[in-house]
Amino acid sequence: MDSKLEAAIKQCAISEYPNEMVGCVVGNDFIQLKNISTTPKERYRLLPKDKLLLFELGDSLTALVHSHPVMDNVFSEVDINAQKACGFPFWVVGTDGVNTTDIREVVDEARG
Repeated sequence: MDSKLEAAIKQCAISEYPNEMVGCVVGNDFIQLKNISTTPKERYRLLPKDKLLLFELGDSLTALVHSHPVMDNVFSEVDINAQKACGFPFWVVGTDGVNTTDIREVVDEARG
């Protein structure tokens, strides 16, 4: 992963703490998306137009990325099910508002 991309994702996660950050990666660019969840410390939710954008990007979309506002980068069952439903890679990073974990990826096993 490009170091600038990694830094941008981690900085965004820290800046959104204690809420979950959400965005997408297109090539080596990180694009922050708005988290409209009514419980943003526990979940993220995208605007309908942002959901549509993800699918319109097609193969240009590298990943959907979000943060966990705890120092863990373990995918929840909700994360895994959402990733399987949409089919594109998901990345997650944990943060405590100061530090971050490594960025982890889950990919649909059917895609490899």
